[in-house]
Amino acid sequence: MESLVQLNHKGQFVTNSLKVAYIFGKRHDHVLRDIQNLSCSEQFNLLNFGEIYYTDAMNRDQRAVEMTKDGFSFLVMGYTGEKAGQFKELFINEFNKRTDLLLNDEYILQRSREILDLRVKALEAQLSDRNAKLELQEATIQHNIPKVNYYDTLMKSDSHHTITTIGAQFNISAVELNRLLIIAKIIRKTGREYSLTSRYQGMDITWPKTVNYEDSEGKKHSIIELRWKEKGREIIIQTIHRAIDKGVLYEKKGRYFVSAEWKKTKVN
Repeated sequence: MESLVQLNHKGQFVTNSLKVAYIFGKRHDHVLRDIQNLSCSEQFNLLNFGEIYYTDAMNRDQRAVEMTKDGFSFLVMGYTGEKAGQFKELFINEFNKRTDLLLNDEYILQRSREILDLRVKALEAQLSDRNAKLELQEATIQHNIPKVNYYDTLMKSDSHHTITTIGAQFNISAVELNRLLIIAKIIRKTGREYSLTSRYQGMDITWPKTVNYEDSEGKKHSIIELRWKEKGREIIIQTIHRAIDKGVLYEKKGRYFVSAEWKKTKVN
């Protein structure tokens, strides 16, 4: 067993309930009960007793009580038995021995060195931990740089995608995908043309392109077709995933369709 008396973090010489229980041959929970039932003032209790925690043999967190010389003396005052007096003297002599050491210059110098060494080691551990975190952060940054650059390049690129090419990635026809985007209130349809709803206007996610075509009678017409920038394409892909999760889109023979329930939504 370690020394009966030692310095705590406050610079006080203390023992604890575990050592008292061991030397006096008592159950630890009984010693804790005795401390709890002491008829001392609250101020005395605060000055001379304090909770500490330790891990037992089964790796469980347990509570003990740390006590000063005065606290120990108050606690064991009522302890009786054949060897109780001997045990009391043992603790008190140890307390006095430790106190006498404080008057010894060599001991004071030794303790100062030990405390300084402990502080240096603690600072070194903190520095090492901080450096390790910095190295991990730097490695993570370096690992992610290609991904970030690629994503930024895509977001800033001038490439445009048709609704057909976006839908093809998920085996969704342009008709079904446009229907989904209308249901999601991303676009609206007027005549043959699609345009962004007010919520998405000004977000720079599309690039309108004029497309010329001939009808069945050979007459020439032109319409504005929405081409989607990368930001817009990303919004569409997120919408598709959500629609699949919610059952708005269902799969049939490898292709996705808007479910019948949602098809009832009017699309001009």
